Amino acid sequence: MEKITLRGRPVVEGVVEGEALVTSGSVAFFGTVDFATGTIMAPPDHELKGKSISGKILVFSSEVGSTAEPLGYYLLKRSGSGPKAIVCSTPGQMPVVCSIIGNTAFVYNLDKDPVTHIKTGDHVKIDGNKGIVEVTRA
Repeated sequence: MEKITLRGRPVVEGVVEGEALVTSGSVAFFGTVDFATGTIMAPPDHELKGKSISGKILVFSSEVGSTAEPLGYYLLKRSGSGPKAIVCSTPGQMPVVCSIIGNTAFVYNLDKDPVTHIKTGDHVKIDGNKGIVEVTRA
């Protein structure tokens, strides 16, 4: 078993763990994700199209979207279909606001690129109190 530790800046406190869902692109929460299931529906060429972010540790490279993103994220969380935690390569306003609204552990600006070091299916533990991301690969 391989273990990797990444250190970054915490935004929302909390310690959670689960399965990673990783995209080298971005994720918008409003208009592209089905609020009831957490399934990414658009754009048609998104590498995660058809996959659900529900209950996952969502890892992506950058933000996209508008000021409607927090509403989309709120609707996801309210339906129980939001991610357990968010890990983002770059600090963006919308993921920060979404994580605060959804009370979702969020770490960004890591010492290693999370999109490169975390793979879909890896077991990830997020410590939003300390800004630590622990990755276990089988």
